[in-house]
Amino acid sequence: MTIKGFTTCVAAVLISSAIVRAAEHCPDCEVSDAKRAQYDALLNLNASQKLNAETRHIPYGMPVSAGGALAHEHMLHQKDYVTWYDDDLRVPLWVAYRISRSNVSTVRERLDCFRRDPRLSNDSAAECDDYFEPTFDQGHLAPNADFKRTESMMINTYVYSNMTPQHKNFNEHTWERLESLVRMWTQKRGDLFVITGAVFDQNDDKTRDADNLAQRVPPRNRVAIPTHFYKIIIQKRLLGAADSIAILLPHDNAKHTGDAWITYVTDHITTIGEIERVTGIDFLPGLRLPTNGGQSGRGQPHSKTLPRRIARHSFREVLECGCPLPLSLLPSALAAAFLGLMPLNVGVAILLTSAATLKIEF
Repeated sequence: MTIKGFTTCVAAVLISSAIVRAAEHCPDCEVSDAKRAQYDALLNLNASQKLNAETRHIPYGMPVSAGGALAHEHMLHQKDYVTWYDDDLRVPLWVAYRISRSNVSTVRERLDCFRRDPRLSNDSAAECDDYFEPTFDQGHLAPNADFKRTESMMINTYVYSNMTPQHKNFNEHTWERLESLVRMWTQKRGDLFVITGAVFDQNDDKTRDADNLAQRVPPRNRVAIPTHFYKIIIQKRLLGAADSIAILLPHDNAKHTGDAWITYVTDHITTIGEIERVTGIDFLPGLRLPTNGGQSGRGQPHSKTLPRRIARHSFREVLECGCPLPLSLLPSALAAAFLGLMPLNVGVAILLTSAATLKIEF
């Protein structure tokens, strides 16, 4: 074989291998081209539809950045969720949506359709080639399984404006189990409001890093890799305070399953105030709580007056009944920890500090 022939052969093998690997990381859309075009068209909302999406999915007001929104950050509206997107990082900083029983109870086969968001410019949009490497999964912020009521809802969670790079074990174990738990809470409790987001804090100083410090997915080095992920879950009530839980997880490739996962996630229950601090975002600007012992009054923003009083507790019975545990059940519940929801403005914060110790804060 001549040198030219050998070179041609090697090139053909490399191209073939690249096509196979690309298919593994960004498979062809599993719906027809016609359906994909139809679903892409649904991403373009008019002004009235955008307002309706905001009203439905962020009832406590538009989240506000402490220093004001950067020029390269902006909202992307979908009918079923809203996204705050960063053109420079090429990932969503957060998504928010209202999840209902009908969304999660529908039985529907998963159909993948990873694709570029057609609303974004070439420079701003992440695309298949950005994830053409062996380390990171394409991780949803608004999970496809939370939107199974219709095929279009599910397929439109696969745009890359809803994706972040996630380590394989994080995506397939730690994060996926947490997503499943939210769906289980929804089945038990009814409609919940979910805010899910990415954090960039390499030095762990509890302050968002500058975009140019973010690590990027090689070899193209376009899409930024979050250092943490969080979920804020809220249930509105007609009477009384909302129920809430906030969870902030480091983004790594450690594998947590079984009881180890329960312990790990329980240890990372935090407050909305802490997540606001590390992201620099006031997530619930329209939510105010009374400051006079529960009596009516003007009130103050929840994150300013209750940064560490958003109660948390962790018992498996919560999973079984879908409701907060009465205090009388705490001793017997210690041996089987799991996650639950508690009111934002409760007078007692229950903090699980170890497998055998409770700290009660008044």
